[in-house]
Amino acid sequence: MSLSPNIAGSKITIAQRWQKLYRTIYHTFLKSDFTHKDDYAQDLAQLNARVTELETKITTELTKIQIGLSTHIHTAPQAPAGALPTTPPPAPPYTSGFSPTKPVIHKDTFLEQKDALLQATGPALAPLGDGISPEAQIASLQSKQDIGLS
Repeated sequence: MSLSPNIAGSKITIAQRWQKLYRTIYHTFLKSDFTHKDDYAQDLAQLNARVTELETKITTELTKIQIGLSTHIHTAPQAPAGALPTTPPPAPPYTSGFSPTKPVIHKDTFLEQKDALLQATGPALAPLGDGISPEAQIASLQSKQDIGLS
């Protein structure tokens, strides 16, 4: 019993064939489903809303601090009347270094790059049989005919 001449080629390229087949399946069915894009976009929107809420609270607090600094007074003890308000020496105006951030916008950069990489692998072929048994030979011929190679 001799081995078929296409065993070596079939065994070497089987991984490539599976990768090309996976590329077709990924592009057709799994591209959006496995990445859960809608869930991710919703999470991103919720995080952006929380960041906006926190930035609003920070801005409000910084405004209160600025108003407090600009209206700050000291009381000086005076005899016999008790205490008189005095203003402190003028200080430079308080300016906050805080600036709101921009919201994060969802992009499909990695998803599109991965899809383009898989698309560049060429047409998908199912792995061929080893060619030893008559069933394997028939399966190999049938799979080539199904995709138009023979």
